[in-house]
Amino acid sequence: MNNKSFFRLVRGEQVEAQYIEQQLEEYKRNPLIEGLPPILNKEEVFNKIINEPAYSNGERLLKENLRIHCILRLTDYVEPLTTHLDLERRISTMIRRGYVGRNPTSINHLKFINNLSDMKKKHDNSPIEEKLLVLEQRNSFASGFSLIGMSGIGKTTAINRILLTYPQVIYHTRYKDEEFYHYQIVWLKLDCPLDGSLKSFCKSFFKEVDNILGTRYFDKFGSNKTSLDTMVIHMVHIASLHTLGALFIDEIQHLSKAKGGPELMLNFFVTLVNTIGVPVVPIGTFKSFSILQTNFRQARRASGYGEIIWDRMKNDDEWNWFISNMWKYQWTKEESVLTDEIREVIYDETLGITDRAIKLYMLVQWRAISSGKEKITIQLIKKVSKEEMRMTKPMVDALRNNDIDKLHKFDDIFLPDIFQALSKVEHDIKLKGDIEKIRFQQKKISENSLMEVLEKIVLWLIDGGIEAQLAEKSAEKAINKLSYKEELSQLKKEAMALALNTNEKTTSLRTKIKNREAKYAKNDLRQMFMDAEKNKVLVYEILLNEGVIKDPMNEFFGEGLIC
Repeated sequence: MNNKSFFRLVRGEQVEAQYIEQQLEEYKRNPLIEGLPPILNKEEVFNKIINEPAYSNGERLLKENLRIHCILRLTDYVEPLTTHLDLERRISTMIRRGYVGRNPTSINHLKFINNLSDMKKKHDNSPIEEKLLVLEQRNSFASGFSLIGMSGIGKTTAINRILLTYPQVIYHTRYKDEEFYHYQIVWLKLDCPLDGSLKSFCKSFFKEVDNILGTRYFDKFGSNKTSLDTMVIHMVHIASLHTLGALFIDEIQHLSKAKGGPELMLNFFVTLVNTIGVPVVPIGTFKSFSILQTNFRQARRASGYGEIIWDRMKNDDEWNWFISNMWKYQWTKEESVLTDEIREVIYDETLGITDRAIKLYMLVQWRAISSGKEKITIQLIKKVSKEEMRMTKPMVDALRNNDIDKLHKFDDIFLPDIFQALSKVEHDIKLKGDIEKIRFQQKKISENSLMEVLEKIVLWLIDGGIEAQLAEKSAEKAINKLSYKEELSQLKKEAMALALNTNEKTTSLRTKIKNREAKYAKNDLRQMFMDAEKNKVLVYEILLNEGVIKDPMNEFFGEGLIC
């Protein structure tokens, strides 16, 4: 494989290894761990996960059709929550611990790869479990966990944002002054096949690895003629050869459709964790909860990091923070103030389901703009929710009323057998305190940034000849109109235009006042002063010509005397 295959990915990124000295003993002298990005603190996680849409107050003046398109930016809006911090911490620990004991520079790793190669060459009819027994001797430190939550709660978005803090592929060429050529796949994220079959899953694996490495594994091993056992052996070999850091399987509830039950796929996941040391993270709705309980949860290492049950948001401070930040992105001509009543109505209509809240806010703005009313009201929110979100209304009503009988029909949203368990799930108090502290710091940073921008614009205006008081007022107006996050050059341009416009109005007013001034007699001193200013000559000359004062030279030397 040549360097031409390296490219920026939609899913992730390929980078050349830059090794970082590790502080923890178990992470030292391992290129797979040393090549990873630094371990993030909570503030860094917050800043990595947040995704704020582009926005400017000036866009309110755009035409209706353009503002409709602006609203679509909210589909990418991500606001960090306490659950994000918990999730990032588990993934960070899981990937690194999974690499402990899988050092590609060690003799044991080379022996392990050779054993896998030998296994592929065998053509016996023994069950796949027996073929993989040789791998059981491997010293694995890997552990997985499961992420469960209702549809629209933000599970997939959160996982994607966290995974993008890591490169997907790291290629190594030299380690400790020695040649070391290796392609390391840090993470891989796949959807569980709709039919829940392990064979379909193996094919998806081959295709995804081909997409990120430019290989042809699918052509070699993905044929329908290839037996399942052979596919599994090749998949295990590829995962080991490229030292896969973690495998994320989304939509795991599809296993309910697997012929013969979900046991085959779940047992395979456990094998990946316990034998070759690849942590596995199944992600799914509440429908998958009972499926995972049967096998994956009971595996010794497979669920070592437990379960994250991601419930909808409660109507508390975190909800208020989420709605307040989302409310800033408003493209109606008339700015609508977020009141406590509006917050309560949005929560009542969405029940803390973040995806539903964002989509409702988008739909309400569309309706406000297209109707020409250009304002968000409580009545409009209720009307849009009723008319545009009818399909999910029965589910939301069942959740609102805690109707157990109706919830049976919507098992992908909520399962009766975990109803009481979910009601007891509370936010991690420390994490909540930490994220509130981070938000307070972010707010202070924003305020400081605002003052810095204001100061730069004011000084620039003063240097340009604008009076200090007018410069300050013009800078404030420009920031209020465009937002302090706008390009500084654009803010300066707007502030100067406002200042000059104010100056023109002031000059025009002064001119009108002068035009209304009374006309004095020609020998009136006030008229003489006005004539001097108008003709741009010295008052002294006019006074002298009109005989009001005498020439001092004539007075001293006498008239007609030439010196």
